[in-house]
Amino acid sequence: PGVPIVLVAGATFTANFILDRGGVVSGTVTDAVTLLPLAGVPMTLYAHDTSDPPVEILRETETDPSGAYRFEGLPAGRYTVLTRNGLGYADELYGNVPCAARAGFWDLWAGAGTPVDVTLGATASGRDFALEPGARVTGTITDVMTLSPLTSACVYILRVSSGVVSAAAFDCADGTGRYDAGGLPAGTYYVWVQRFSDSATAPPATWTARS
Repeated sequence: PGVPIVLVAGATFTANFILDRGGVVSGTVTDAVTLLPLAGVPMTLYAHDTSDPPVEILRETETDPSGAYRFEGLPAGRYTVLTRNGLGYADELYGNVPCAARAGFWDLWAGAGTPVDVTLGATASGRDFALEPGARVTGTITDVMTLSPLTSACVYILRVSSGVVSAAAFDCADGTGRYDAGGLPAGTYYVWVQRFSDSATAPPATWTARS
């Protein structure tokens, strides 16, 4: 992690740096149906190499009012870019690969998406995304005996991929027991509900969500 310096009491040590001009990754995010730009979409850029110890680079930004995003000052290397929006769209890895926002890092680590190669002083532009409206799962959570809404419960939308279970989305019940988990790519999922006890000393209970 660099060359150590030895400081002597009362002395001044001069440490000069000559910095390389970093690379840039840029693009735009639009609505795949209307083709209108999407502002405020969180973007994540990730790099992971196989050096020992491994070097991990994680950067985040969001699209501007014109739907544009830009990552600057990047070391040369290979990167993956993905969206992680909360606007109801199905997220994607660059390369038009759908991924559920909360399960997106599993897709990334599994090698999905098209990598973006970055060189010093150059811009990898045109890394664009066109997001499709996401699917959603809604329903209510009630007590099977009283039919009253359960408000201390959350629903997890689970995806199974290559034997790994990941939470693609979740939402907690509101005051009427209703939940709404959206932003999901088309696919097959499992729905799991967990109730959090109103009392720390109460025994656990099993509940069923009925939509």
